[in-house]
Amino acid sequence: MDALDKSNPTPLYYQLKQILKEGIEKGVWKPGETIPTENEIVAQYGISRSTARQAILALVHDGYLRREKSKGTIVNSRTARVRFLGSLMSFSSEMASKGIPHSAQVLEQKIIQPDPEIAKKLNLSPGEEVYYLKRLRHVSDQPFLVDQHFIPYRLCPGIETKYGDNKSLYELLQKDYGFDLHHGTIEFEPINPPNREIIDLLRISASTNLMYAERVVYSRDEKPLDYFQAYIHGKFSLDVMVPSDNGSSGSS
Repeated sequence: MDALDKSNPTPLYYQLKQILKEGIEKGVWKPGETIPTENEIVAQYGISRSTARQAILALVHDGYLRREKSKGTIVNSRTARVRFLGSLMSFSSEMASKGIPHSAQVLEQKIIQPDPEIAKKLNLSPGEEVYYLKRLRHVSDQPFLVDQHFIPYRLCPGIETKYGDNKSLYELLQKDYGFDLHHGTIEFEPINPPNREIIDLLRISASTNLMYAERVVYSRDEKPLDYFQAYIHGKFSLDVMVPSDNGSSGSS
């Protein structure tokens, strides 16, 4: 593998990104294989952990890699090397296009102070508030998922008076607030129900397997716009969205 040139004015993360990208394209790491860990990259190139992470995330955003909890960072197939937001973003439009009955019930929406972890994910200033939305979504009259959104309130003032049952959240954010929903990486993890509320809402037992999904959606200029969590019961699929000069959009 090539070495980094620390005398070169090109940022180190970008140099590393190009080295890793070339390795993927040459088959050093094949689709489905994991690349070296951040710690291994740090040790090999003598760089900071943040530099290694920035390079890896850039390749995730470009579709070359995906991150899976407990597995690591995995090389995508060539056909999957596109930016994607996942079918959960376009849930409403996808169900409608297939003629599948669906609905969304608002369980809670309010303006809150986020916990430190969520504030960090959204790159918030101290004391900054978020719009919090929790919904129960049904498919064919069966509870399918519980989702939660955390959105910087300064970007969507007054949204709590505009959003309601069976509306598309992302369509509202795009049309009323000019959101540039450009890209994001969604991570999945199999779990058991985390609490009694999820069990009751999804009408399941405590031993039922669920899929937990987590994602941050970014603008074209890498501004975090929405942190999303979902507890999913049942089958689901992922749609990929090919990036274009006009960007990409969806509804949720």
